Amino acid sequence: MNKFSLLFQFISVLLSTPYVGVVSNLDQKGIQNLQGLLYLVITETIFTFNYAVFYTFPNELPLLLRDVASNLYNPAPYYISKIVISIPGCISQPLIYTSFIYYVVGLNGDYMDFFLFVLPVILSAFSATAMGYFMSAVFESVDTASLVSVPIDFLTLIFSGLFLQLGNLPVLIGWMKYLSHFYYGVEAISLTQWKKMEKIECSLDPEEPCLSTGMMVLEKYGYNINHYAVDCFGLIAIFVSSHLAGYLAIKNRSHQQPVY
Repeated sequence: MNKFSLLFQFISVLLSTPYVGVVSNLDQKGIQNLQGLLYLVITETIFTFNYAVFYTFPNELPLLLRDVASNLYNPAPYYISKIVISIPGCISQPLIYTSFIYYVVGLNGDYMDFFLFVLPVILSAFSATAMGYFMSAVFESVDTASLVSVPIDFLTLIFSGLFLQLGNLPVLIGWMKYLSHFYYGVEAISLTQWKKMEKIECSLDPEEPCLSTGMMVLEKYGYNINHYAVDCFGLIAIFVSSHLAGYLAIKNRSHQQPVY
């Protein structure tokens, strides 16, 4: 196991420890705790896999330019090899990471529910890696890629559902949530946990707001209960479009940028 894998699994320990038992005897205060955990599961996955590949093309581009100029190969198989190499890590590491959090915290569900929970996390890792490759392909240095990526990440992070009520977004900006893998990932795993939760304890104070079912919680955050498949396909769309744009950027640079 490499250092990246160890770090990612260490994050799972940090995330799960404060939330042990949050699902048992869930009350109104626990709603925010559980939703905060679901938010962190996705955001840590996306940030970790996104920034982990920023160094790839700036470090390897001089060799690529030399090999392409020597007609050893063209950019297509080179870029496809990067995608293929990333696949095992994008599956195994989120699977271990999610399994640890799922069972240590004691989240709801059987084996099928666990599969439905872990699938969006894996797809989030794929989409984040694709976005990271795209940023790495477009910019010549890691510093520039990181600098540009930060505002993009924070803009898309706003649409995760924790900072905006997604059901009441103005028409002018409502469409932007469909560009956010944070939105797709958090909504998908939220559906797996809240959709089957039929009773949440309410406060004895009648003046305090009460979300007595999981469906009411989903409505509070503006999530659509029928969007699980949409969320998964949205993450796949980001994966495909980001890799396509990244390949075109590498192809363009390999033909126009001089050999170092």
